[in-house]
Amino acid sequence: KLLRTALPISLGAVAMSFSGLIDASFLQTRVAYAVQTDPAALFSMYAGAIPKGNLDAPETVPNYLFGCYNMALTLFLLVPSVTQSFGVSALPSVTRAFQTGDSQKLKRTVEAVLRVTCLTALPMGVGLSVLAQPAALLIYGARPGTVIVGRVLTTLGAASVFAALCGPLNSILQAMGHVELPVVLTLIGLFVKAVLDYTLAAVPRVNVLGGAVGTLVCYALASVLACIAIRRIAGVKIDFFSTFKKPFLASVCCGVAALLTHKAWCAVLPESRFSALPAVFLGALIYVVFLLIARGICAVSYTHLTLPTKLE
Repeated sequence: KLLRTALPISLGAVAMSFSGLIDASFLQTRVAYAVQTDPAALFSMYAGAIPKGNLDAPETVPNYLFGCYNMALTLFLLVPSVTQSFGVSALPSVTRAFQTGDSQKLKRTVEAVLRVTCLTALPMGVGLSVLAQPAALLIYGARPGTVIVGRVLTTLGAASVFAALCGPLNSILQAMGHVELPVVLTLIGLFVKAVLDYTLAAVPRVNVLGGAVGTLVCYALASVLACIAIRRIAGVKIDFFSTFKKPFLASVCCGVAALLTHKAWCAVLPESRFSALPAVFLGALIYVVFLLIARGICAVSYTHLTLPTKLE
């Protein structure tokens, strides 16, 4: 019984790692095909961002672009790593409500988990997208590949929000006794990602950006399918509008404030490695202030996130 329960959960954790394996399998070979097909289009897209040594040896360009992609992927993974514990904290409450048939408590618990996840993931994802280039410059410094990292991070920032939601949603499904379902949903998303990686990366004007698009679609699809599964299994209709409304609006304000602050800063002073810091600080301040005014933080019922030390 323990193996029947633990094995699918372990496979689910391993399945998430297959996203990187898919990128490693397809991106470089398909980008190499794009270089052979139309090198002028690809090189003009990254004019000044690819070192001369790589341009003189075009066969090294796919490996160089893949390295830049992995640098953006490192920042992308920060968002789901922060939110992965939210679903685990709700496991006792979800299991208890599901087993007792308390649909109202189950609905409140699921919505609380998603709301807390969005309160954290949305501003981080939006911030990575709108400040992709300054964030890449801040972390990796002024180097030719920073431009490529920023372009990839623009899409991966949006993907990080859905990746952050996948963890708690999968934990909720496991708490309902469907430990195998997250594996199936993840594999569906990974299959779509593999198809997109293989197709898009071969387009010269897309190249490694195809991996970012595939990651976005993969996690978005897995999240939507998980929400549908929760509704059908438990009969819980999640109120997405009230759950995501305030965090989304606050994140939009945060992103706009951060972007305008960075542009204003660079209009007065030359852009440097640390030009992103004022934008990050002001964006975070605007986000918190908006939530306080709109009572977005008070809307979270933390009583539904049961910590292990408070188990009854």
